[in-house]
Amino acid sequence: MPGGFFHRHAGTGIVCAVDARIDATPGLSGPSGDAPHGPAAIFAHAYLAFGAEFLSRIVGDFCGVLWDPRNRRLLLFTDRIGSRGVFFRRTADRLTFSTDLRHLTAAHSGKAEFDLLLEWVLDPFQAATAGASVCEWVPSGHAAIIDSASVTMRRYWNPADAPDVRYRKSEDYVDAAEALLEEAVRCRLPRRRAAGCDLSGGLDSPLIAGTAAKLLARSGRTLTAFTATHTDPEYAKTWRGHYWDEHRAAAEFAARFPNVEHVQVSTDAPGLFDGTESFLAGAGQAPRALMSSWATRHAVATEARQRRIGVLLAGICGNETVSQDGASALSWLLRRGRAVALAQSWMALRRNGRPTRNIAAATFVPLLPTRLQRPLVNWFGGTPQNTMRDLIPLAPNLRPAAARSSRFGRSTPYCSSPRQTLEALTQLSGTNMHAWYRHSFDIDLRSPFTDSRIMEFCAGLPPDQFCSDGEYRHLARRLLRRLGAPDALVNETRRGIQYANWHSAMMRERPALYRMIDDLENNATASRLLDLAEMRRLVDGLPAANPVSRSDLTRCGLRLSAGLGLGRFILRLEGSNAGPVLKDVEELA
Repeated sequence: MPGGFFHRHAGTGIVCAVDARIDATPGLSGPSGDAPHGPAAIFAHAYLAFGAEFLSRIVGDFCGVLWDPRNRRLLLFTDRIGSRGVFFRRTADRLTFSTDLRHLTAAHSGKAEFDLLLEWVLDPFQAATAGASVCEWVPSGHAAIIDSASVTMRRYWNPADAPDVRYRKSEDYVDAAEALLEEAVRCRLPRRRAAGCDLSGGLDSPLIAGTAAKLLARSGRTLTAFTATHTDPEYAKTWRGHYWDEHRAAAEFAARFPNVEHVQVSTDAPGLFDGTESFLAGAGQAPRALMSSWATRHAVATEARQRRIGVLLAGICGNETVSQDGASALSWLLRRGRAVALAQSWMALRRNGRPTRNIAAATFVPLLPTRLQRPLVNWFGGTPQNTMRDLIPLAPNLRPAAARSSRFGRSTPYCSSPRQTLEALTQLSGTNMHAWYRHSFDIDLRSPFTDSRIMEFCAGLPPDQFCSDGEYRHLARRLLRRLGAPDALVNETRRGIQYANWHSAMMRERPALYRMIDDLENNATASRLLDLAEMRRLVDGLPAANPVSRSDLTRCGLRLSAGLGLGRFILRLEGSNAGPVLKDVEELA
């Protein structure tokens, strides 16, 4: 919805400024005789109509600020998954807020405060609480209500509160999911700008791409689908037995839709640091993913920009919504004493190639206390649950504090229900990818799976809708079959390797990795916070030959990337004087 990102209500003096894209306003109508025009006006009128409940009436990606002079109260708010963050700082006589962390640092540059800010950055799950809080973040699904005396965090949305969804027939669930997905895609399709879509060989992005293609075809429009391709034959040796060559399945799926132009973007030899610096500049946060993932996204987004794509649909949060793996169904059956159904599920999963340890972990681990879950998941052969303190190579003197402090990360429990899976998602802060795409590529990134209507529907489903007849991700696979997806894509069960080129990219850029560590050693803050000796050992220990194991990916790829990403963020933060995206409260009021 273009324009209207600042609004002052004439009658009440209420001021609202937002960074928002509104997809739907269920049950919302403005006060009579004063219809809202533009996103900020919609938020202001919703506040006047519904008071504290106004945010639950708006569906979309947003963050913003609302000042009510009648009670001298300020509200800072963000959407249901925190895709667009807003931060604030309080001192004795001043409140500063921004969508960019760097502005808060520029406004308060004291050394002790800077150290606390870096501690906060290490864990985006909650704000620092030691002493006078330096930087606070409005969590997903929350509004911060600020007056002269206090700050109150009010949660306006929680997937745990979603009502149960129960139908008589299994196909009714698929019908309902299909209708919701179509609506979530429809309201995110651009009216005039060219539409694009990520398209992998997995389950999430094909669901989005197929649904978008079907909707666009009704008006004679086309969809450009982008697939990152890895074609080097060395990858076949490296990832033998894994699903690394997704482009073949993606191409076969795209060919089913006459109005889809399929573009394959080679990522065999991108620059390892392509995307990292532009992400730091555009998002204002430290990248926390594998370096090659940012390079891959950068390559796809660059191709999309060259083709004048205005809106790019993505499958973000698909794993937590429509394509949940359904592992929680096993512990669900056990808790209900349905021994026969549980035994049948075990046998069906074994026939479909699931390892016994993996099945056992999904069945028994969710019943245990959280403190016992992480080591048992690893022993059972499940996917390790890495926290920020696991991934970031902190300086040795900070590790004991990190182990005690939740500011350095906390473990996500082994989810035992669809609701808990969605709750874990809402504990994460957004990576601010929307800002990166807008600022670096002039592309609006939109994910239909973050639609609150889809999230609430999936949270309320019985677990057996996600795992049944020995098929994990049962709901997503049934939806894909309705879209006519090829069997090779729908029935793929191998473990995927999304960025198969990480090892070759790091080996190619090894001298640059050493130079980057040298730069960090010359910076006092980076030297004090990071274990640069360990990071140098990680570069030394990069496996020189194939095959590369998954433990190498975690140890060398993810850990090294996390350290270098935070290091680059520190260097940029200390030298930055970035201006605010949202202005100080004094200027708004």
